[in-house]
Amino acid sequence: MGRVQQTARLIKEGLSPVQIADQFGVTLDTVLGYLDRAVGEGVVRRSDIYFSFTPEQGAANRGYLESYADARHALGDMYEDVRRVELKLHEIIRSTLVSEFGDGELGWWRRGVPQPIRVKCQTRREEDPDDPCDAYCYTNLFDLHKILESNWLLFDGYMASPYLSDRRRLRDDFKRLNGIRNKIMHPVRGMLPCEDDFYFVRQLERDLGLS
Repeated sequence: MGRVQQTARLIKEGLSPVQIADQFGVTLDTVLGYLDRAVGEGVVRRSDIYFSFTPEQGAANRGYLESYADARHALGDMYEDVRRVELKLHEIIRSTLVSEFGDGELGWWRRGVPQPIRVKCQTRREEDPDDPCDAYCYTNLFDLHKILESNWLLFDGYMASPYLSDRRRLRDDFKRLNGIRNKIMHPVRGMLPCEDDFYFVRQLERDLGLS
């Protein structure tokens, strides 16, 4: 594996360019050169690099960060981050319920999904003017949270320890994630995601066992 691929992998694992430079025994300029090539190859994104710097490292290397802070790229990347979290949650919840209760409507759908959510999803499906899909596909983030809460013991292996001891924190984090999602999907409201939102989504993905 070449240095460009190694550097991209370490960024995805959560190391910062400063830490990678120390690990490789090279300069920060060299590492950022590897990362620029990785961006060109589509292996990492500019926002992945920008938010890999800790606040302290960012303050000490502000000049380097400016080239990775393009708002258009950041907004698109945030959309992809939230989309990835939602899709992974959707998939893990369904596969876990199927494994526990069995496939088919009389299995995971009726035994694992609370009745009010099933009714809402069926209603949304009937109201969909386009080609309707599986009713479960009409769940939103709040629905997924309620399914998790209703089947808590099935999912505790995925959760980070803060959630296991504080279900309110999980609820609050889902509420914040939904708020960030609304910022992205309704940009005309003038509320764009901030740096803390990016850090939050990345940490949430790790805490939910999705990364």
